[in-house]
Amino acid sequence: MASVDYAWSIELGQELTASEAHEKWFMGILSDKTMFECRDENCHAQITCVNMDKQQYQMKMREHFKVYGQHSEKCEEVKRNKDVNRKYKTGAGTESPELEEEITFSMERLLSHKETQIDKHNDDFSEGQSVENKIVKKEAEGVKRSGSRKSHLYLVHTLVTKYLYGLKNGTLAKIIVYVSYPGSKKIYPTPLNKLFINVKNISLMSREASKTRIFFGKAKICKNKKGEYWVNFEETLSNDERKVCCVISQQIIDNTLSKNASKKLLDCFLYKDNTYCFAFGKLKETKDRIYINILTLDHLACTTEDIERLDDLC
Repeated sequence: MASVDYAWSIELGQELTASEAHEKWFMGILSDKTMFECRDENCHAQITCVNMDKQQYQMKMREHFKVYGQHSEKCEEVKRNKDVNRKYKTGAGTESPELEEEITFSMERLLSHKETQIDKHNDDFSEGQSVENKIVKKEAEGVKRSGSRKSHLYLVHTLVTKYLYGLKNGTLAKIIVYVSYPGSKKIYPTPLNKLFINVKNISLMSREASKTRIFFGKAKICKNKKGEYWVNFEETLSNDERKVCCVISQQIIDNTLSKNASKKLLDCFLYKDNTYCFAFGKLKETKDRIYINILTLDHLACTTEDIERLDDLC
């Protein structure tokens, strides 16, 4: 079974990376991981997005595409992926293919992402079927394109998957994320080793502390009677005794377009030990605490992966 870096979404009628497909499942825009095919206009090879419908902490390997059908004789896509396929086949079989990927991350969602209705399945983390979620006939609605492009992402938990992959493979400095911040028309390229900052490794007086970054560390998540979530980090900032926390107010929840799916995911980590939390925001200090202020639940992620152990091994 070969692997590809892009696939044609039959449901949407457009090319997607596996990471984009995973996010669109979480948002309720996609529903079937098998509804993909080769992006070459002369090919109809069936493709599945492996782990599209799983959360990061449930994955044994990151989301990726696998080809289960046969490519046509005229397919150019299989030729472009020849080296990738060979690398994957000669591997141990326990990790996803090593693919080149350029990533852009927007801290503001598109308004179209709000067009969802809640799924009735209690065991489903996705937000539900999109109002726009229809099977698109490619001959009528879409045209396959073969030019490569960047993967456009919106959810921090997808970036955490990239971070863990880079941490395990020692490639954090090589993976560049092009970040679009709220209210800014500029795109800021930032390597993962600069975008992600362990709270215990930064001083409030440092230059990086004044920037919007993904601050992370081992934390305990609690919920009060008002329905607010408190993320209490175990470690403090370097040379600072004040507690570090992130407060998820009702306003932040309401600002989240996929708030029901995001809340359900967050509830899985309530009061759970050995949880690492990632908050994409800015630091704000008070007399007693240091807060990581985020805008929406899109900018918070959790994992049970032992980050400290992985970091020590690298």
